[in-house]
Amino acid sequence: MRFAVAARRDRRTATTSGVLPVFLFLAVAFMIGWLLVALKFIFLPMLLALFATFLFSPPVEWLHRRGLPRPLGIAITLGLTAAAIWLGGQ
Repeated sequence: MRFAVAARRDRRTATTSGVLPVFLFLAVAFMIGWLLVALKFIFLPMLLALFATFLFSPPVEWLHRRGLPRPLGIAITLGLTAAAIWLGGQ
């Protein structure tokens, strides 16, 4: 009889130990999601800047390989992009 009670107790512990990590994972995921939404005014410009870095890196590298200084290549790339956006809007 004693063994049956101990086995039943172990079964209950195994069930609850499987639920707790899932609950903690969902709670942490919810908190991280809420934090990202609350701080989107910080993360959105950072993500846009990161995207722009990957977008503008190849033309700047191409100009740099042709002998142009890197700051001048950045200025030319940004100027041509701004002109294309401005002309595309009209």
